[in-house]
Amino acid sequence: MSCSCVACCLLFTLDSTYYRTPTLTPISFFRVNASSVSLFYGSAPWHYYLTQALPLLAGPALPFVLHGAYLAFIHGPSHHKLLLYTVVWTIAVFSCVGHKEWRFLHPLVPVMHLLAARSLISFSDRATPYHDARNTGLNIKRTHVVLLSLLSLIPSLYVVRWHSSAQIGVLSYLRSLPDAELRSIGFLMPCHSTPAQSHLHRHIPVWRLTCEPPLQ
Repeated sequence: MSCSCVACCLLFTLDSTYYRTPTLTPISFFRVNASSVSLFYGSAPWHYYLTQALPLLAGPALPFVLHGAYLAFIHGPSHHKLLLYTVVWTIAVFSCVGHKEWRFLHPLVPVMHLLAARSLISFSDRATPYHDARNTGLNIKRTHVVLLSLLSLIPSLYVVRWHSSAQIGVLSYLRSLPDAELRSIGFLMPCHSTPAQSHLHRHIPVWRLTCEPPLQ
């Protein structure tokens, strides 16, 4: 509790010094995103995180995540329940906001992996009830490792090789043009949908459509 109070006081001091007015960023973030301003970027139904975001983030490990959550809730130790309650609380709060994106739940991915690991270990414990003290690795059945690897391989190859390849290909083509043919670049694309200098590496003017929210 004392560490939390010190962290909040330090955050308030730094924010207020930077903005030159009393400011606490988490409160400002919640005030803006819980208002109608977030709907500027679109809205989603209340169950978006349950029916779309969680399956997308967990992927093939989703059944093990759900089973691990069940184990934590039924007879898990206090620290396992704390992880579960963190996931439930975060999803519940974000579900109350009109604008939803699956990337908002990225900080929960490590927690979901821990729940999935608890599930995988529980299946292994049933098959091998006697613990070997010399084994310092995770006791996970080989069939589960192979299953998760194969189910993850095809989506991973698609994302790495083909997904959004057109945006990258355009930048590679523009980078190959001589200086006489490339004076400036303008992207009439939705914001954040096309990379720029991270792939272009040219000292030329680059402009694009922006998507700043109407805060005024």
